Amino acid sequence: MPVSAAEAGVNLDPDTAGTPVDSFVRDDISFDLKAWNISVSLTENAIGNNTTVAISTQICVNSGFCHPPESMTLEEIGNGTYSGSATPMEDHTYINWRFILSYEDNSTERLPASGWSKIWSDCWLDLHSDPPLWGGNSCPEEVVEDEGFLPSIGVLGTTATLMLAGATYINRKNKD
Repeated sequence: MPVSAAEAGVNLDPDTAGTPVDSFVRDDISFDLKAWNISVSLTENAIGNNTTVAISTQICVNSGFCHPPESMTLEEIGNGTYSGSATPMEDHTYINWRFILSYEDNSTERLPASGWSKIWSDCWLDLHSDPPLWGGNSCPEEVVEDEGFLPSIGVLGTTATLMLAGATYINRKNKD
């Protein structure tokens, strides 16, 4: 499922049925400046074929910007189980992530095959809703309450600047 089609605040996981992934466990929420953890176990067949797994992450922030994806090697912690973490920056909205499976013949496979899996932060802003919607369990109350006030500051500032520019223009015209 493409990132833009995801429902705000709803985590997305890859469909691993019929793949070399036997199971995975990951944190349900991501937090600013704290490690988001994931571990994955491969099937016996995948272990026998020397399949390895990494993840690719892309961290998106509340301003609407998504950082470029980064690949991360997971540490094998025992018999086909791999573990790792990613630490998002402040004010992040969610972490896009996917598994990268590497096979003995040097080929790779992504799970999900297209798009991303997604973990939402504890305080996120959905810019795709109208009006934009704050969510998560840890948003400061003033962020949620003030969302309707901030656009009016911009409108007032723009109006005042235009009025000042117009008055200056008229004043200069009258002096000529």
